[in-house]
This record gives sequence, structure tokens and C-alpha cells, in this order.
Amino acid sequence: MKKRYVFLIAAIIGMLLASGCSGFQSSGADSGKITLKLFHRWPKEPEKSFFEEAVKEFEDSHPDISIQTEAVLNDSYKDKIKVMLGTSQPPDIYFSWSDEFAKKIIRGGRALDLTSYYQDDQTWSSQLLTSQIEPFSDGGKTYGVPWQMASKEFFITETFSKN
Repeated sequence: MKKRYVFLIAAIIGMLLASGCSGFQSSGADSGKITLKLFHRWPKEPEKSFFEEAVKEFEDSHPDISIQTEAVLNDSYKDKIKVMLGTSQPPDIYFSWSDEFAKKIIRGGRALDLTSYYQDDQTWSSQLLTSQIEPFSDGGKTYGVPWQMASKEFFITETFSKN
């Protein structure tokens, strides 16, 4: 499971690097090291340690990239991500809710069009469920990568269904 998340982070970072995003910061004129900002909503255990380990593993295998991580709790995240995306230095990698929340970010021009990456890497993208990609799509373009799938169930009791 951990490898899946490290792969996801690596894939997202690779897409950002290939796109030439302007938000990257060099940590020094001579170093050539790129610093990326990762913003997520899991500052508590066990997710906190997971993200720390995944970032460390990625940085160890990509010594020219440094990832600066910030995390806040879910409710604070909703407000803070909106503010951060409105600044001149938004996070390079961030998590979003789907549908209208994501579409506002897309319409605001704060999301990278990932469509070509989905098309170019069919081995990877064919493993993703279309129903999980569509909520991060707009105007025939895809702007997000699903990283988990959740389902909600409810059951009707036999007594209720007979009425």
C-alpha cells in the first residue's frame, strides 16, 4: 500500500516537472535543487508518519528535489487551500475534494491539465476507475489523480422495506 502512495507522489511530481510549472523554487543558485510544496490534510497519526516516510523515500530516490510539507486538519484545510491557491506562491501538490470544489479550482486556473499524462501512460491510467477520474475533469480535460476510493453504504431494515 505504501508503494502505491509513493508512486502516486512520484507520478504527480513527475507530471509537474515535465509541465514546467512556474511555482518551483530553487533552493540556491548553484545547487540546482528544486523545492516543491506539498499541502495535505492529514497532520495526525497514522497518516502523518505515512506522508513523512513517503516524502523521505521520494527525496532519497530524487536527490535534486526537496519537498516542503505542510498539513492541517480537514476543516481548516478547506479554508486554507482556498487562500493558498489565491496567492502568488500556491502549493505545487495539494489534495482537493471532487466535483464543484475541484471545478472552482480548475475554473480559477489553479490546476494543471493532466490529460496528456493520462493519454501517454495508458499502463498507469488504465488502472484507474473512470468514475473516480470524472469528478476531477472539466471541458474534456483531466486535472486530478484519484488517490483513494471511499464508499458509503446504508441498509434498509426488513421491517422498513415492508411498509
